[in-house]
Amino acid sequence: MSALVDRQNGMSGLHRAEWRRFIYKEGVTEEMIRQNIMCGFNSPPSQSQLHLQWIVLPLLPFHHQKLLDRTHAQKGRWFPLEYVLPILDHLEQAGEVFEVNGQTSAEDVIKHFNGKGIVYDHIWEQSYARYCASYAAVANWNPQAWRRCYTSTEGRNKKL
Repeated sequence: MSALVDRQNGMSGLHRAEWRRFIYKEGVTEEMIRQNIMCGFNSPPSQSQLHLQWIVLPLLPFHHQKLLDRTHAQKGRWFPLEYVLPILDHLEQAGEVFEVNGQTSAEDVIKHFNGKGIVYDHIWEQSYARYCASYAAVANWNPQAWRRCYTSTEGRNKKL
């Protein structure tokens, strides 16, 4: 499974030494990279279809700032794989089906599975904290590499 994940999700490209030095701090291992993957679904789905988003962290500085501002992988819209897998396990083990249709909202799903002990807010917060922490843990972004990179601080833009 790990080899399939690596091949289909961009891990093989991380073996290029120049790119790896640019993106990752010295000493970052492949296991650390695997632990810093943002994986989940949006609801409603982007591009009008449900698809698994597999994002190898760290994010680019612009997107990392969106993450810190809570406008990326938004609560109530982003369903981390860490949330979805326990739901699927529960449904399989209980022999249950959760019927959905075009009117089923994300809130309906969250409410139903909160009642089964799979608490969305708790899992989302843990996942989100891990995503945010990945930048400090593995990123090697040098502000000099970004000629026009701005970040928002206390409502003000500042150049890095």
